[in-house]
Formats: sequence, C-alpha cells, structure tokens
Amino acid sequence: MTGEECFARFHQKLKATENKALRNFNKLDEDFKFVVLTLANRNNPGAFRSDEVGKPYEYFDMERRKLIIASMNKISRWGGILPRHISIHECFLAN
Repeated sequence: MTGEECFARFHQKLKATENKALRNFNKLDEDFKFVVLTLANRNNPGAFRSDEVGKPYEYFDMERRKLIIASMNKISRWGGILPRHISIHECFLAN
C-alpha cells in the first residue's frame, strides 16, 4: 500500500463529521457552493454544471471533490487577505 493509499484509508475510517471538507461544504449556503464550483470550473472548465450547485459534497466523485477542496482552500486563503468587513461607504473615492 502506498503512502497516499494509506492516508486515504485512514481518512475513510474517520467519522463523516470529522471530514472538514464534507462538513464545511454541506453546512454553508448555496451562494458559497456557487462560488466554490465556479472557481473550480475556472481552473477546470466543464467540471461542474449549474444544476449541481445545491448538491451535497457526497454527490460528487473523488476527482471533483479534490477540485472542491482546492477551491475551498483558495477561498480560505483570501479570508486572511481581506478585512473582516468592508463598509458600504468605501464606494466613495477621495478627490
């Protein structure tokens, strides 16, 4: 058994609630899922269809779940770059 197979088997034996990707993807709303799948499609055109936006994590095959995880990781990195909240008043520019 390769190291990757061993690691995959270990993760399969964990409870579903301990799977961070599954738990976080499923608990968030359709707007979040739309952003995740759109980002994944940008990097891999045609991987997801628009009617799949509301589907749970378990619906997708392993290759597409890897794309979802990559997109969620990219989005989480953006959270560290952006401030927590941006005021609507930021639409005005200084003269």
